[in-house]
Amino acid sequence: MSTWPEHRLAHIDVFTCRADTDPRQAIEPILSVLGGQVTRSQAVPQLSPNALLEADNTNLDKQLA
Repeated sequence: MSTWPEHRLAHIDVFTCRADTDPRQAIEPILSVLGGQVTRSQAVPQLSPNALLEADNTNLDKQLA
């Protein structure tokens, strides 16, 4: 959690390890306690280690071209 009280702003990152878990379910109780609201949220899909290696190789190929 990063906070900027002078701007009434907090950034909260929620990470989950299970594909069947919805991180939005963790956000609602946090917002309830803090009295906040979500103005922006982003989901980043989880990649397997092989997919990460393939993505790194693709980026390296583009950089070398």
